[in-house]
Amino acid sequence: MPNLSEHLTKFLDQKTFAHLATVMADGSPQVSPVWIDHADGYIRVNSAKGRVKDANMRREPNVAISMVDPDDPYSFTSIKGKVVEITEDGAEAHIDALAYKYLGVDTYPYRQETETRVTYKIEVQQIAGKNVSSKLT
Repeated sequence: MPNLSEHLTKFLDQKTFAHLATVMADGSPQVSPVWIDHADGYIRVNSAKGRVKDANMRREPNVAISMVDPDDPYSFTSIKGKVVEITEDGAEAHIDALAYKYLGVDTYPYRQETETRVTYKIEVQQIAGKNVSSKLT
């Protein structure tokens, strides 16, 4: 089972907004803000089947994620990873858990009847980061 560092889990446990970069069919980058969490040593994001990032991750599993510490805007983490699992199983409960984390509500309020929620499990392959706030004081 992959292991996430203490520094990374600190970011993931907070209400940290992430930017997920995926690769379009023409090779160009596509970036989306996402809610994010972790389980069992993997980073998890959630989306709806058929969206651009969904199609991109199904075709090309290599992704990048950037996060800024919500308590210290001069501290950031960047991740290169690979989508190792795409599943609809538990995805509705996952988006509800993310809605609780980010909005403080029990149920995801933007649910569409026509959409199918999907959870993406991302294995971290490389981490870079910086905490420059200590150099500013």
